[in-house]
Amino acid sequence: MAALGIPMDIHRRLFITILFLSHCRFLCALFTVQAVKTHYNVEYGNELRMECRFQVDTRIQIEDITVYWEHIKKDGKKQEVAKLEKEKEDFSKQHVDFKGRVKMPMDELSKGFAVIVISNILPRDSGQYRCIVIAQGSDYQTMNLEVKASYKEITSRITEVHTAAGQGIKEISCQSVGYPEAEVTWENEAENLSSLVTTSSTVTAEELFNVTSVIRMSAVANKTFTCIFWNKAFHQPTSLTFTLPDESPIHTDTRSHHIIIIIVVVVVLCALIFFITLIGVKAKVSAKHNRIQGNTPKPLSEPSHNTWIKYLLCCFRQKNVVGEGTAFI
Repeated sequence: MAALGIPMDIHRRLFITILFLSHCRFLCALFTVQAVKTHYNVEYGNELRMECRFQVDTRIQIEDITVYWEHIKKDGKKQEVAKLEKEKEDFSKQHVDFKGRVKMPMDELSKGFAVIVISNILPRDSGQYRCIVIAQGSDYQTMNLEVKASYKEITSRITEVHTAAGQGIKEISCQSVGYPEAEVTWENEAENLSSLVTTSSTVTAEELFNVTSVIRMSAVANKTFTCIFWNKAFHQPTSLTFTLPDESPIHTDTRSHHIIIIIVVVVVLCALIFFITLIGVKAKVSAKHNRIQGNTPKPLSEPSHNTWIKYLLCCFRQKNVVGEGTAFI
């Protein structure tokens, strides 16, 4: 090397540098992170446990390991889920969506596992999760999470409604709550119902889909129906089969009937009040007249087509006369 004009000390430094870089590259190549599972399917409300594995070396101290977990939403936005540094959990920059729901078991680090536990899984937790481990080297792995809420409970409702023309038709509906949004189909042996179906949905406070599917029919040939909620993301069908009753529907739109009944009751009450008031007025007038003329009441047995009215008038006169000190035998 001296013959080439390179001083011996420079040669040594170059050799040491090359040796160090080669050693560092070798160490970095050894340190890798692997995902225990690459895809998770979790039911809404359950607990999620994600794990990534890294090499444990006697030269690596637990307090020197740093672990980051971040959530990458379906729109690409990133959220910090948790951080572990110097054997302490750091939630200072944790996204509000994960507040109070995350744990990082530190006893797993010595075994070469970076673990995160998320409780009460919600639909918005769906997306990618990245596990980043930093020790003598650094590496990361990405895992996918799909949250599902099965359309377990389907309720049916049968209502008789009237069109603007006054025609009575049956409105048959199925309703259920789940995630993600389901497709709804109907089956009936006698008819193709695809053109009669109207399906709509709303989002609940828990970010679930409240799906309602309705068909309207003026005449029903086959009274047995099946509505099928298809959770496409998980290839999961849920169905309900029911038969229309032979008698009147379970629910009937009778608002107009109720109004008519109320009007009739009010009219009857008004007539009754008027009739009672009229009898009272006539009784007072008759009693006053009898007192002036000194007449005595006629026997209650006096035959007349208004006997019961005269009986009431007689009793009323007696009450008034007794109040003035006159007694009747």
